[in-house]
Amino acid sequence: MNSRDRANLDFIMNTPEDDFSEWLETATNDDIEYALELIRKSKTEKMVEMIELQDLMAEHDDDM
Repeated sequence: MNSRDRANLDFIMNTPEDDFSEWLETATNDDIEYALELIRKSKTEKMVEMIELQDLMAEHDDDM
């Protein structure tokens, strides 16, 4: 995800509900599909991070 995508994701995730509703009223189907794709990509990235952290914890389980 590039910096533009991250900024758009930040808007989607953190904009006040009224502002998001206003955007949704004017958004095209392509805009909405793009927003959903950003959410999917972010979810996938977070899942990979979580798995990597779990693997790292398992590797160092004996040290704890």
